Amino acid sequence: MRENSREEFITKNFIERVLPLIDNGEKVYSNFGYAHVLQSELNDNLYLAGRLKESNPDLKIYSILTHMADSEVLKNKKYCKEGSIRRYGKKIRLASICGSITSKKLDGNTKDEKILGIDELRTKTNKGEITLVALNSIREEDLRKRYYLDYVSGKNPDGLRFESDKSTLDYFQGLIFIRGSSANEPYENY
Repeated sequence: MRENSREEFITKNFIERVLPLIDNGEKVYSNFGYAHVLQSELNDNLYLAGRLKESNPDLKIYSILTHMADSEVLKNKKYCKEGSIRRYGKKIRLASICGSITSKKLDGNTKDEKILGIDELRTKTNKGEITLVALNSIREEDLRKRYYLDYVSGKNPDGLRFESDKSTLDYFQGLIFIRGSSANEPYENY
């Protein structure tokens, strides 16, 4: 496992601020990005959920990922802003923020980024639907092939590497599948 100081900082803060709540009997729901919720190594790194699981084996963690098909992430624009911006009530000077151009090509179902099992989900859902899938309901054989985690070609566009001896359930347990969502408004419109 590689050293990742950013992830160490996130994990330390989570342990200091959130685990006491759990120890007092509270249930905690949180929202983190893709790698942070994976419970096994990705590209030789162990991220938040995996670190928590490793250091607190009795902690119950249920990770949910989201995949989309026939959808747009953002309207087909590029957003750049320079100068002062406000984030969380603080003014940041001399900032430069740029978003990327996205389009229907980036919907998780193109040749270069086709997620294993996504076509099966597409045939079981209608356009405009959001479906929650509990992965323990998926055939074990498909989970060993890393359905909903790995890519059809075995080589994905982002160069993600998963542990070869792990199944999808070792990484996450639930999936939100969104089919046919319209594009979000770019940040610049707010």
